[in-house]
Amino acid sequence: TVSCAMGEAAGGDGVFDALVIGGGVVGCAVLRELAVEYGWSCVLVEQSPWLASGASSGNTGIACTPSDVDPGTLEHRCLVEGCRRNVDMYQRLGVPHQCTGSLYLAYTAEEADHLRREHARREEAGEPVDLLDTCAILAIEPSANPAATCGLLVKGEVTVDPWLVPIAWAWNAQNNGARIDRRQRVVSARFDHDAECWRVDAEGTDASPNCSNKRYAARAVICCGGLWGDQMEGLRGAPERFKIQPRRGDFILFSDGSSEGHSAAPEVLTGGVPLGGVPTPVSRGVYVWRSALGVLACGPTAENVQERTTPPSATSQPVQASLEAAASLAVPGLGHKEVCGTYAGLRPGLSGSNRDYVIEADDALPWFHIGGIRSTGLTASLGIAAHASRLVGQRLGRMRDHAEASSSVTHTGNWTPLPDVAYLAESYWQRGGDGTVDFGGEFGVHLVTHPLTRAGIARFSRRRRQQQQQQ
Repeated sequence: TVSCAMGEAAGGDGVFDALVIGGGVVGCAVLRELAVEYGWSCVLVEQSPWLASGASSGNTGIACTPSDVDPGTLEHRCLVEGCRRNVDMYQRLGVPHQCTGSLYLAYTAEEADHLRREHARREEAGEPVDLLDTCAILAIEPSANPAATCGLLVKGEVTVDPWLVPIAWAWNAQNNGARIDRRQRVVSARFDHDAECWRVDAEGTDASPNCSNKRYAARAVICCGGLWGDQMEGLRGAPERFKIQPRRGDFILFSDGSSEGHSAAPEVLTGGVPLGGVPTPVSRGVYVWRSALGVLACGPTAENVQERTTPPSATSQPVQASLEAAASLAVPGLGHKEVCGTYAGLRPGLSGSNRDYVIEADDALPWFHIGGIRSTGLTASLGIAAHASRLVGQRLGRMRDHAEASSSVTHTGNWTPLPDVAYLAESYWQRGGDGTVDFGGEFGVHLVTHPLTRAGIARFSRRRRQQQQQQ
């Protein structure tokens, strides 16, 4: 059977203004932008049972700055706009974050020269940065390697919980009338020229009672397919516009001593600033940092792979060993600490020489592509959403009243923040270790798909239980 999915969020004619395909950080940001900032009727369709289950389930959680990419690129413009909005939005929606900055360390004369050039380049771009000697490095982070001769402090970087960012965008969107349909795989789309809308068919991906096949009508379709973004054109019988080249990043997690049998590591990274190596043209490099929820981690690596399914295959022993060595170089005290877990993420970069984002419209129809959103996507998500939404608005002839003020966000509507970490940790505990938390109300139950967030919530829950037992 085919059930119509035109629910309350659709317009009076049963047609959504916009349908978003894909529930990662970019799809959720686009949904939020169109529902909250534009006031449109919107629906997000995600094939997984859970949001943020693809590329968004394995990133770092360190929001970068625009200077990490080439000026003049679309990626740079989206980062500029995203960085203008991010911290305010994190604060308003209750996303755990700290404005830590990041400290990049050099151990050789050649690396120090590289950091000096990087300092000059970023300073010329107007970014707040400091060049530090060994004494200044150790003053910021006493556990850092004293062999580091030069450090570049990039003050604008932000440590943020990587899972609660897309969840916050989806939460804000749904609280302002957007609809989110999970367990629905879009299988076809055709444009109805008489009705001037897309007819989109989706198949339920499991046997649950509310997972029947659905048919949608929407004036615009925005494809945020992530790792599968190059397959979106096939939904309407068109050739692919770009090719995704997944890039894998592996991470290791260190024990914090909260669980029996693990050695504690409370004395390292007390300064709270992520420590990185010298960035290269192809990678920001490996970090050692405490997550926004206090988990001690190291990564990522960077390797082109063919796998697209998430979660990816397990971290290999040689990769784990290389990350342990990188962690011990930055923080020698970590050489005595136990690795308690690993995870890996996949980035949907583009195949070939083009490393820029793809955000573009079909030549004639209101069908929009967002692709090639690599490791900067978490930071740039609000900027990506703003840029894409302007394209959609221009095509449909329905712009925001203040669309020209690209950094502005509306102050009307429902801005209820997320439940706090204590609430989420209690829900996580009460749900018996199935990896989910219940946000309550219509938003309901969600799997904590990101291992770093899951470790952080579990850490918070363990420590709270220990404190209660000691009282």
